[in-house]
Amino acid sequence: MKNPIVVLGLLLGGLLLCNCHPQKKVVTNENPVGRSFDIVSMPGADSFTGGKPFLQFGASGQLGGNTGCNGFFGDYKLQGNNLTLNIQGATKMYCMEVNEEGFFELMQKVESFTLAGGNMKLFGQGKELAILRERVEQK
Repeated sequence: MKNPIVVLGLLLGGLLLCNCHPQKKVVTNENPVGRSFDIVSMPGADSFTGGKPFLQFGASGQLGGNTGCNGFFGDYKLQGNNLTLNIQGATKMYCMEVNEEGFFELMQKVESFTLAGGNMKLFGQGKELAILRERVEQK
């Protein structure tokens, strides 16, 4: 019969060797360029009573979209999973039930994103700011 201490020592040694170089979890993002995303949720907007707010990422850094009432335009900068949105202008229709100022303020806080399987999350100031889902164009 083998010495149980030797067997235990070999098992523990093997476990230590396996854990010496832990694998880093690699997060890969899909690219949002050329795609549109409906905003599903964001703080202070439990439901959207107007139109459906969305973001559209153009191929050359152009940003477009809608707040649920007014259209807007601007640009974005994308580097890895870092993302900044710069809204430069918007239409000026009266919007009774849409908090556009809050929407624009929130979009200016975006610092990064994740995107997988058409589901996008925007992050800023160390917290999740909004959840989006890729817009399916109806033909």
